[in-house]
Amino acid sequence: MATRKKAGLRSVKAWNLRLVLETVRRTPGISRYDVAKRTRLDPATVGKLTSELLNRGFAREQGKGTSSGGRRPVQLTIADSPHRFLTVKLLRTGLEFDLLDFSFHSVARRRVPCSKPWKPRSLEKRLLDNLDLAEGASVLGAAVGIAGVADTERGRVLRCPCLSGTDFPAGSILSKALSAPTVVENLTRAQAWREGHEADKAGDLILLHAGAGIGAAIVHAGRLLRGAGSGSGEIGHTIIDPDGPPCPMGHRGCLESMTNTDAFERDLAAALKRPVHYTDIDAVCAKSKRCRAVVEKKAALLSTPLAFLVDAFDPEEVVLTGPLFESGDALFQSVCGMVERRTFTGNGASATRVRRSLPGEAQDQHSLAGLLWDEVAMQVLEGKE
Repeated sequence: MATRKKAGLRSVKAWNLRLVLETVRRTPGISRYDVAKRTRLDPATVGKLTSELLNRGFAREQGKGTSSGGRRPVQLTIADSPHRFLTVKLLRTGLEFDLLDFSFHSVARRRVPCSKPWKPRSLEKRLLDNLDLAEGASVLGAAVGIAGVADTERGRVLRCPCLSGTDFPAGSILSKALSAPTVVENLTRAQAWREGHEADKAGDLILLHAGAGIGAAIVHAGRLLRGAGSGSGEIGHTIIDPDGPPCPMGHRGCLESMTNTDAFERDLAAALKRPVHYTDIDAVCAKSKRCRAVVEKKAALLSTPLAFLVDAFDPEEVVLTGPLFESGDALFQSVCGMVERRTFTGNGASATRVRRSLPGEAQDQHSLAGLLWDEVAMQVLEGKE
């Protein structure tokens, strides 16, 4: 009984350490007083927790801030810890390896191009051959992000463009090689998790990604909804026009084949009778009614499943992300307007806000490292790493 009580107290302390550490991570230069205000922990408790984080090398003091009448407050930030996170992205174009420090900044990077899908044994070899990127580092864990279907519970890649086959055990391969835990997740869901957690509240949101692929993700009360078979959010291959263009998955007229970057370039080029890059959407729409009509039609296609999800889940926010939404305003504004007009929530039942994704470079790496830290934080802060 005494042992269980001791373990429980240790977990409470680890949870509070994590709360303070994440507050410092999100707000570099914050004072102990402001940490106490944001976390609602007792100032004396914050002082003790901060001292432990400083002593263990997770945080550091970076000078003094501006006084508001008393002594100038000491500012806190994340320390240059020896701990590292490894992220691996499995994309259509190949593999992307990043070794991140404790502030989620890349300290080493490697790209492995892919001209055609690899067989499972070839993919495993490429994964293992590139782990020397983390040689000599204290790796807390690895996070695998895929542009495809991931079974997070089993740590397996069910389907992705650079894999010729299905059900690839990426998690067990990397965990065994690194002697560290591994998380496997769909990249769109990983970004949705980050968007929810960076907001400083455990809210509900729906994220729509539009780029080379089309996908969605749902966060409820700060937790990802993955679905019974880990396929939640895979709306890109939903057939919306059986007579539409072919899809690599063997379908015709799926949402992705009609609204991804290739589809925009194909249909805008047909309207203008010349090649068009998707980053020029705003420019061509400003000059051509035909191009505006193309964008409006595709905005309507994207808005239809999105409006259904908004009415079904009634989220606080809808986040639009990916190359197509980040390249300009024409598509973003069209989808925003259509979601507002087509949803019951948009007509005054509640206030669902539509916005772009959070700014910042290396969003995928930050999202994957954040998910990984969420997985291993308690055992690390309890001293079990």
